[in-house]
Amino acid sequence: MPGAIFELRTKLKDSLREDGYPYHCLVLPKKESATIIDLFFDESDTSGTVYVFGTTGKTTKRTAIYPDEVSGCYFLTVNAEIRKSEKLDAGKMVDYLIEIPMD
Repeated sequence: MPGAIFELRTKLKDSLREDGYPYHCLVLPKKESATIIDLFFDESDTSGTVYVFGTTGKTTKRTAIYPDEVSGCYFLTVNAEIRKSEKLDAGKMVDYLIEIPMD
């Protein structure tokens, strides 16, 4: 299956996991999330996790996107190292690239 590239712009959100642990994430739009589900959902991985390369600014990292059961959208967590090096703060609009490699 060929890979896919999504160029996106969304707001960096700060959130809390169920256990109260804070994290920052970019929520992919519904349209792109639906396309990813259609093209890349693997029935053998019921978590819905999709492994990707995420790029913002000059930083590219091998990571994963995860489905949010409430919104139906995928989200990408952004760790402190990347937020610091790219000067990203919660509430800021972020241009980023999601590349899903070929299997």
